[in-house]
Amino acid sequence: MKDFMEEAEFIKNPHDVLRRDLLAGIDTPEVFLEKVRELDQSSDDRGHSVLNLQMLESPDIRAIFERHDFRDEYYAEMAFAAFHSAQVMAAQGDVEMNSLLQKTLSYLREIKDITRRPLTIEYVEGTVAYLNNDIPLMREIIGK
Repeated sequence: MKDFMEEAEFIKNPHDVLRRDLLAGIDTPEVFLEKVRELDQSSDDRGHSVLNLQMLESPDIRAIFERHDFRDEYYAEMAFAAFHSAQVMAAQGDVEMNSLLQKTLSYLREIKDITRRPLTIEYVEGTVAYLNNDIPLMREIIGK
């Protein structure tokens, strides 16, 4: 019975359950990040990305990863969440996408081991240039 109740709670409030399990030590930081990624990938429209980003940016979650071995993975997940949030916003015609893409870039730059970056900085810069119809920047990026 307990498993059914836990599953029902997760379906109803996945971000609350993820946060609770990390903060309570039920999930390791590595498992937490895997679950966040699974949640992000669970729908084609990336509908969980905005809430994932809010959860990942919260001070209590950030504090755990700032002093943890999975810091790069944390910033990679935040970059993914910000990028997917920008895609959601773009699909809705929302201009907030530019600020989210800038946030994506800042998170990517925080990742020390560049092999752990889920996206290249040039890819995100190119997306920003395309969305802003910045032809000179697009040419500069292509020339890199």
